[in-house]
Amino acid sequence: MPIGYSKLKSGDWGIRGGGEPPEPGTEVTVVKRDGQERKERVGEVVWTGSDQRSGGMAWLATVQRGTPPPRQEQQEQPPTEPKGWQPAPEPKPFSDAGFDDRTPF
Repeated sequence: MPIGYSKLKSGDWGIRGGGEPPEPGTEVTVVKRDGQERKERVGEVVWTGSDQRSGGMAWLATVQRGTPPPRQEQQEQPPTEPKGWQPAPEPKPFSDAGFDDRTPF
């Protein structure tokens, strides 16, 4: 039975697996429904019992949360301008050509 995610009574996500339960702190590979694999560290084993489908032993555990791995520092890059962006054209000097003092407003 592959190890997968399962909702706990507390509402948090935990991990469920078959066979002997792992010791707390053990790193296991969890397979998501879409087939992606993720490494998780076992927290507290909250339940052990019989798996209704296979009849074998099953367990349910919390996921140990700790400090996340350090992020790699990214070099600061200057902001980029959006595609197709162009600066506004320079304004033309004011001209009153075409108007004279006799034009009613």
